[in-house]
Amino acid sequence: MAMVSLCYDPLNNIILDAGLYPYGTSERDAARNHFAAVKSLPSPRGARNLYIADRGYPSKELFAEMIDGGMFFIMRVRRNFSHKFDLAETESEPDFAYGGKTYKVRVFNIMLPSGEKETLVTNLPEEYINHEEAGELYFKRWRVESKFDSLKNKLELENMSGRRVVTAYQDFWAKLDLANMMAAFEYNTDETIDEKQAGIANKHRQRTNENRLIDKFSERYIELLTVHDPDERLAMFDELVADITRRPVEVKPDRKSPRVRPRKKKFCDRRKRVLS
Repeated sequence: MAMVSLCYDPLNNIILDAGLYPYGTSERDAARNHFAAVKSLPSPRGARNLYIADRGYPSKELFAEMIDGGMFFIMRVRRNFSHKFDLAETESEPDFAYGGKTYKVRVFNIMLPSGEKETLVTNLPEEYINHEEAGELYFKRWRVESKFDSLKNKLELENMSGRRVVTAYQDFWAKLDLANMMAAFEYNTDETIDEKQAGIANKHRQRTNENRLIDKFSERYIELLTVHDPDERLAMFDELVADITRRPVEVKPDRKSPRVRPRKKKFCDRRKRVLS
């Protein structure tokens, strides 16, 4: 058993940092490692990162650390996290105390279509975000769930090629590298699909078929990395783009997948294929 944590850019589909930890590791400790790693990455002058997190991360300690560190965040908090937060109206600016200091945050209570109330906490100033934008911005976090689904069920992140610790780490980082390379490659395939569909009156926009991308790209990934002739590499690249874009998929807006609570089982339900 292990715990995997990702710091993921949902707008660019890139994994900025990741960690493979013992199962009992705190998500907040993993987040702190992400903060340090992302801080060391190059970024445009004046740009600030915004961290979006779900209910497993918030604590007064982490809020205080991020505010003191000059980091922006928007996080969903669980019910009964704070009496002041629970009593907040649609939008309010309660404060909280930690370490002898008082901090002020903004709280948004948003009603979901399911009737469930979502409580979001942020330190973004009022001129940066309003009530409606807070809900839309937090929803963009959902793409990390899709990324985990892709990593686990399509790239088989949990399917290791050996039992040694070094092998587990090697497979883990290799598949994350492959995931980022495919994400970069997908920009080219999406652009090619847009060019092909220009002027065609389709009901829905079309994009890259992820299953086809994974199948075709992973087959030739090593070959692309090791070929020395740049012209041969470019020809291989163009051939791969043409093959993958041959069968795009439709992007259907406003699709919703209700969360299904998993049935409790006595034993682990993960099934692995036989390793060769």
